[in-house]
Amino acid sequence: MFAVDLAKPSISWGDIVLRFAAAAALTGAVGIEREIAGQPAGLRTHITVGLGAALFGLISVHGFDAANVAGRPADIDADIAAALISDHLAMLTSPTWEMLRSESAHAIRGTGQTLQWLATDTADGVGAWFVERRPDGATWRPGTQQADVTVTGPARSLLLILTRRLPLADREATDISVDGDTDLAQHWLDNTAHVSG
Repeated sequence: MFAVDLAKPSISWGDIVLRFAAAAALTGAVGIEREIAGQPAGLRTHITVGLGAALFGLISVHGFDAANVAGRPADIDADIAAALISDHLAMLTSPTWEMLRSESAHAIRGTGQTLQWLATDTADGVGAWFVERRPDGATWRPGTQQADVTVTGPARSLLLILTRRLPLADREATDISVDGDTDLAQHWLDNTAHVSG
């Protein structure tokens, strides 16, 4: 089993602040737009929901770290894992990530390389993420397309691989398959760490 060393935290305070800032900024923008349009559920509501979602994501992923160290299985519901993958990719492709993690943001740029992440245990369309590495930055969208590499498996395994809790190479333990350019998928993972320093 892949071990997490709790002596060295898996996420820094800076990364926690980054996640909450991104959540507040992105949901705040939606809230401001709704207030300008005179619609209910404006700025405060959207920021509160966004911060709650960010907190839920942190607890879910880092709960795996604690369970792993304790030698206990960590079950993550497929739909929750899928939502967290979407949040993860949104953060990595956001202007906030570019500003605060410019080295990572530049490393995941490319010349059109594509990655497809496919969950095998979610409802239709919910568990599919298509990533494109462009010269001006990486982008993602839900759905499926032909890609240079496709990583397929349970949403829980995909989440834990994307957040570097499980290694891509341990296909037996994660029940995933990788079709195409494995080095491309590994490059993405190597350059999207949330751990600073």
